[in-house]
Amino acid sequence: MRNYILATPVAKQVPFDNTTPIGVNFTSTDTQAAIEEVYVLASNASRGATLCGFDGSASSGRWLEFFSNNPSNNNPFVVAEPSELVALSLSTSAASATGTVTIYNNGSPITTISLAAAKTARVKNLALGLTDLDQLSVQVTSGNITRPTVAVFIRTLP
Repeated sequence: MRNYILATPVAKQVPFDNTTPIGVNFTSTDTQAAIEEVYVLASNASRGATLCGFDGSASSGRWLEFFSNNPSNNNPFVVAEPSELVALSLSTSAASATGTVTIYNNGSPITTISLAAAKTARVKNLALGLTDLDQLSVQVTSGNITRPTVAVFIRTLP
């Protein structure tokens, strides 16, 4: 019977091929560095969108709704943990619309997004800090937007 000594390699000793389709955007050349790179990428990723809108013609002063028939000034989106507002998108059912939507945090305006004779718009790279129990609401503050939908992209802070 032979005795084998099995050596368990440390992740830093295991090469990582960053030229394959799965690794092409990585700078890591070892497995440990690739794991750490994935952690950073995942912690900076948006957790998804929170949607609000209105199923009608929304003119200036109209509060959009996170939940149907509940204007967001009365029923805001409550932030569950420290986060960042990282991006917004705005769309309308009209071929082109002009108007501005304002995002409020605890009743104070924090940012806007506008359509200028367009069907869609986006704002990215915002990095607006939010704390747990902050309350977000959304209002059309100028123009008239038919069936507006706003996606609010929030990412949880590590």
